[in-house]
Amino acid sequence: MILYRTHAELAEAAESGDMQAQYELAIGLMTGFCKGEKIDVDSPQAFGWLMKAAEQGHAAAMENIGRAFLHGYVGVDAGNRFLRIDRAVARDWLLKAVVAGAAGACRELGIFYRYEDPHKAAEYFYKAAYYFGDTLALRYYAEALLTGDGVDQDTAAGRKVLASALSMDADLTAADAMMLAAAYEMPIEAPADTAAQDACRARAQIYYMTALQRRAAAGDPAGQHELAMRLYLGDGLAQDMAAARNWLARAAEGGYPPAQRQVEALARLVRH
Repeated sequence: MILYRTHAELAEAAESGDMQAQYELAIGLMTGFCKGEKIDVDSPQAFGWLMKAAEQGHAAAMENIGRAFLHGYVGVDAGNRFLRIDRAVARDWLLKAVVAGAAGACRELGIFYRYEDPHKAAEYFYKAAYYFGDTLALRYYAEALLTGDGVDQDTAAGRKVLASALSMDADLTAADAMMLAAAYEMPIEAPADTAAQDACRARAQIYYMTALQRRAAAGDPAGQHELAMRLYLGDGLAQDMAAARNWLARAAEGGYPPAQRQVEALARLVRH
């Protein structure tokens, strides 16, 4: 994995076809900040780079393209035309993103189906929560259990799952806690201070990493690739270069294109 230090380096890498650089550049063009530099916001260019990255199989880019067609977040396409909401196109991109390992896309599909097919919605919330370690989806699944929306109603299980989800929500406000406590007749408190918020984030990190390691061990190439990158960078786990190379090789052998490209790039470096 190559880390680009400046906006110029990132833009050059994006032009050369690096899908991670294309994705990061797109986010920079959407927010106006890239690699610590202030840049002009340009929604059409952002959409174009997102699409280039998505077409190469970048999970987060595909998820964002799906959201763009579902909600109109980007606003305009690469031709500077207003982007029309297209639920069918949104669903297709979100499904591709799930296959590529995007937890948020799985949760988004639950939201997509929430009112037209509650059973599918609950199924995606469950998968996002337990397979991808997504704590927000865990909350949505708990609410489905509590209301019987798409699954058999189970108040006791719903309260237990909701308590678990909220214990990992550093952004839960006192007002939200009071509303949920009244709605589901259970004690709920928002994090009282910064230390409590940090504890919530730590629990969410452990929850996510446990799910990621479970996915990788089960043979999910996208999960193996992400685990390799986290071990390589020491992101959420202790840095372990040998384990990172092992998981990267397994992801490549499993046919995951980003891992295959990285293995090929490493091989070229060794030859030279």
